[in-house]
Amino acid sequence: MLIEMPLATYRGFMGRCLLESREYEILKNSAIGHVPEFLRDGNVVEFFCAVDDAKLLLTRAKLFYPAAAPYIEEGLGDDEFVR
Repeated sequence: MLIEMPLATYRGFMGRCLLESREYEILKNSAIGHVPEFLRDGNVVEFFCAVDDAKLLLTRAKLFYPAAAPYIEEGLGDDEFVR
């Protein structure tokens, strides 16, 4: 599944994860999409992960960085296997 979030949110969320954690491992394997400003509001970070990993990220976000949670939920909502 694909999760997208603004670069600032990604950086803030990543800063709340321990370097040795699974969450950090998932987040560090991402790509920054340089999107023209007229299409989106700045750069976006994109990363692929399994549904279980997304749920792990969502739990971590809700506890330690709630601003990231809506982006993860959006990715989960788009996944056909979650429904």
